[in-house]
Amino acid sequence: MPTLSNRLLVGGLFSQQLLVATVTPEGDPLPPADGGTRYDHDWTDDSYTVTTHTAFENELGRIRHVEQGPSGEVYVVTSNRDGRAKEGFPREVDDVLVRLTQS
Repeated sequence: MPTLSNRLLVGGLFSQQLLVATVTPEGDPLPPADGGTRYDHDWTDDSYTVTTHTAFENELGRIRHVEQGPSGEVYVVTSNRDGRAKEGFPREVDDVLVRLTQS
């Protein structure tokens, strides 16, 4: 996915979202922070600025793992049940492997 190229992707179990972080070396142009958060605080490394955006917030559920496939595809594994099977188990949205595609 070209839009995720050279980004750090982190899945959120509790936040139920995909965190997309762009690490920019000092002196390079920064990506737009529209709707995102820029980290350049005193406690961070002065050589870099990190800009984060979220994706798929509350769409996939609890994201346990993000991985790049051998051909560059991005896969997300959800963990929506985690052994908490109750009524109506399993459902189509429980614990699934999702391949992200460019829309």
